[in-house]
Amino acid sequence: MTETLLLLESLYLLDGERDATWDGIRELDAQVKSTGEQIAATQAELGELAERTAPMVAEAASVQVEIEKLAERRSRLRGQLDRGEVPDYVAGEHQLATYDQQAEVAELRWMELEEGREQLDRKAMAVRERLKTLQRRLVEQQRVVEQEGGRLRAELDRLNKERLTRKAAVPEGELREYETLRRQHRDAMTRLQGGACLACRMVHPPQFVLEVKRGSRLLRCRSCTRYLLGTVEPEDEQPVSSPE
Repeated sequence: MTETLLLLESLYLLDGERDATWDGIRELDAQVKSTGEQIAATQAELGELAERTAPMVAEAASVQVEIEKLAERRSRLRGQLDRGEVPDYVAGEHQLATYDQQAEVAELRWMELEEGREQLDRKAMAVRERLKTLQRRLVEQQRVVEQEGGRLRAELDRLNKERLTRKAAVPEGELREYETLRRQHRDAMTRLQGGACLACRMVHPPQFVLEVKRGSRLLRCRSCTRYLLGTVEPEDEQPVSSPE
C-alpha cells in the first residue's frame, strides 16, 4: 500500500473517531433537549387542564348557591303553608313542586360538574406524576452531560489536535481531495467486495479490482469517487475457522 494511502487511511480512521465522539456529544444534547421539550409540553397540558377545570369549579359553586337559595325558599314557603299564611294553598303547593323540580335539575347539574372536575383532577394528577418523572430524568441527563459530555469534549479536543498533525503529513493535493470527499460523504474511504464498492455498490472490472488489491497507487471508486483502501472477501467466500 502506498505511503500516501496509508497516511489517508490514518486520517480517515481518526476522523471516524471524531465523528463517533461528535455523535456522542450530540446524542447527549439531543436527549436533554427532548426531555426539556416533553417537560414544556407536559406543563402546557397541565395548564390546559387547569383552564378546563376553572369554569367547572366556578359553575359548580354558582349552582351550589342556587341550590341553597331554592332550599331556603322552599323551607320558608313550607312554613307559611303549614301556618296557613298563604292565601292560595293550591298555588303554594304548586310553587313548592316547582322549587323541587328546579332543585333537582340544579343538583343533577352540580353532580355532573363535580364528576367532570374529578375526572380532570385525576388526569391532572397523572400528568403531574409524569412531569415529576421527566424532571428527575432531566436532572440525571444534565448530570451525565456534565460528566460524560465533559469527557467527550476533552477527547474531541485531543482528536482535533492529532488531526492537525496527521493532515500535515498528507500531500496537499490528496488532502484537498480527501477534504472535499469528507464534505460530501462521511465515509470518504471504502473497500471493494466481490468487485463492488461497499459504499455505492458500483461493480468494477477485474483488472481494476486487482490494482486495488495491490495498493500500489491511489485509486478511487469510478462512481462515488471515494478512495479505495483495498478489498474484502464476500462473506460466502471467507474461510471457515476449524473448531478447536
